[in-house]
Amino acid sequence: MNYLVSLVVAIMSWITFSTLNELTSASNGGGCCETNDCGQSFFDRVFWFINLSVAIGFTVYAIYQIYDEYGDTLKSKVSMMRKK
Repeated sequence: MNYLVSLVVAIMSWITFSTLNELTSASNGGGCCETNDCGQSFFDRVFWFINLSVAIGFTVYAIYQIYDEYGDTLKSKVSMMRKK
């Protein structure tokens, strides 16, 4: 998978998760919902967890790609600093 695509998916997933989290939190503590059931349906909960899982997965993948790309450089710099 392309690093750029994984980064875009991770960012969009976190934006969507943030929106869903605000919807879920709207029913708690004087939110905007009059019936206090915003974000409480089965679909909302399932979509919240699925989106959180996708966001975490793609974030870990993007971080791994960065490590895979630049990890050797970092390791060599650390080993050179240890030798000094």
